[in-house]
Amino acid sequence: MAGGNPARFIKKRFDDELIGLLLRLRWWDFTPEKLADFLPVLCDGDLNAVRAVIRRMLGE
Repeated sequence: MAGGNPARFIKKRFDDELIGLLLRLRWWDFTPEKLADFLPVLCDGDLNAVRAVIRRMLGE
C-alpha cells in the first residue's frame, strides 16, 4: 500500500508467503470464466483459507 503526495510505501497488504503463492498461481492468466469462479477466493478475508485453496490449485 502506498499513500501521500508524493506517494510512499506504507505496508504490504499480504505477507511474503501469500504474495509468492499468488505469483506462482498466475491468476491474471486465467480465462475470464475461471477468473470469475476464482474471484470469491481473491476477495475472501480469511487469508488462511485463501492460502489453502491456492495450495490445492498448485498441487501442494
